[in-house]
Amino acid sequence: MKRNIGVIRRGGVKHRGDAVGNSAGVIRSERRSRFVRRVWLLVPLSLLALIPFLEAATAAAARVPSLSISPSVGIEEGDSGTTNVSFKVTLSARSRKVVRVRYATIALSATEGTDYRRAAGTLVFKPGQRRKQIVVQIIGDTVPEDVEDFYVRLSNPRKARLRVSQANARIVANDLPAAFTVEADLKAVEGPGTGRAVITLDAAKGEARFTLEVRNLPRDPVAVHIHSRSMALRGGFPSLRPVPSRDGVVAGASPVARRTILLMNAILADFVVEVHVDPRNLSDDLSGDLRRVP
Repeated sequence: MKRNIGVIRRGGVKHRGDAVGNSAGVIRSERRSRFVRRVWLLVPLSLLALIPFLEAATAAAARVPSLSISPSVGIEEGDSGTTNVSFKVTLSARSRKVVRVRYATIALSATEGTDYRRAAGTLVFKPGQRRKQIVVQIIGDTVPEDVEDFYVRLSNPRKARLRVSQANARIVANDLPAAFTVEADLKAVEGPGTGRAVITLDAAKGEARFTLEVRNLPRDPVAVHIHSRSMALRGGFPSLRPVPSRDGVVAGASPVARRTILLMNAILADFVVEVHVDPRNLSDDLSGDLRRVP
């Protein structure tokens, strides 16, 4: 059998090739291209067919009522017993079906069992009902305490969706001590420097009013801090500003966290005042133990 031999030019040079084979390859390539084009035409058509179903699902979701819980702030705990605090849970629209949602208290700075009693369960909205309440018991005591927080969380809704799923609860600071005054005699580790600090701490204002005197320092101090030996303070040490000169007296008022003042009132022996002179030579720094002024 004879084969048709064609001549193909490549780079100006004549080459012999199989013309029939080339024609078959071209045909196969064209068939693949037509197939691919048909597939790509069918895909958008199939997506268009889904649009009515997607619209129906979106409309159905919009008709599902939503649940929201409102926060509770400014809670007074009292000195004894318990105080009930309510959190309102609202359904955005009446439903023909029974709606359920779970709830639970979660501790933040407040302590479960000491500051409040755990509450958990399921709210049930019967057909037509829109409002429910969650009651949490706050435990009273006479211990000085800072502001404390916990929250109530909604979860696992049935026949509804969650819009606002969490509500914060804040117990206000209570049983705060009256303003009290402390003092410290300051001495250097090795150097000749001396000093004295008198500080009045006010938990209600979160403030320290102070008078600070230093003598015989080799240079002006760079900072004055209140430190805790046991590292009871977290998140930094209170600074007293302004800072005195190396031979001088200064008075001022600086903000101090209420939690720090409550700790100092409870365990004052753990705290010292330090006057920092030179970070490279700690022997010139002044320090002194704080004691309560009668």
